[in-house]
Amino acid sequence: MNRRNRYMILLVGGLFLLGFGCADLGDEQQVRPQNTPEAPANPEPGTTPVVNPTPEQPVGDPGYFPTVESHPAGQDEVGTADLTPAPEPPEEPYRSRKRMDVDQLDAAMQVVAGGILWSDDGDEDSDFQELAATLGVPDYAIVTQEVLDPSALFQKFLSDAARSVCGDVLEAELSGLLIQPVLFVHVNPTDTLETALEQVNANIQDMLLRFHGRHVEIDSPALAQWRWLFHTVSQLEQDPALGWRAVCVALFTHPEFFTY
Repeated sequence: MNRRNRYMILLVGGLFLLGFGCADLGDEQQVRPQNTPEAPANPEPGTTPVVNPTPEQPVGDPGYFPTVESHPAGQDEVGTADLTPAPEPPEEPYRSRKRMDVDQLDAAMQVVAGGILWSDDGDEDSDFQELAATLGVPDYAIVTQEVLDPSALFQKFLSDAARSVCGDVLEAELSGLLIQPVLFVHVNPTDTLETALEQVNANIQDMLLRFHGRHVEIDSPALAQWRWLFHTVSQLEQDPALGWRAVCVALFTHPEFFTY
């Protein structure tokens, strides 16, 4: 074998060994470090994958491989999360106040006024019955349900009725025709706030019980507004009797009288 052939054989053998060594080196670089945990290929259903770097291997490390931690659905690293809100506390039971119908209002006013009804023309029939259709009483031909809203029209007729009835009560008591007094139970027609404070307070207390069904203590602040009304009208009209008439009208038109 000549020298040229020997050189060719050595060259081919060297290239073969060099290629085999590079292949082994590439395989070694593809091997994952043994101490790095593998990430699950398929996380469990209902879990949220959280990727965290391995503490021993920073992200820039060539041997870094992320790890996967699983948390149950609806939870995170801080705490738990509830999808159902806490139930609200139950509301206190109550009932909305209702307005009297026309028949109830007519009967209640006659009872409070000692049998005196609202009749501007002096008839035995109450004006409430004459105005029944206007006040929303059903005729059962066209209207079948009574309107019980405290409308402006209702307030107007109630005010008219209160002024008429309280005026008739005042005249009946001053003339001695009313056996059971309504306005002058504890006072005389000439008593004022300055001359008979205790009697005035007692009379207002009795009227609140009669008109509104409220028992108020004699020293209660609830008497102040009615005492002020009586005193103001008495001073303006120079007549305490008209002061009690004004208190009567105000008590009739107050919501605590025509609602329940």
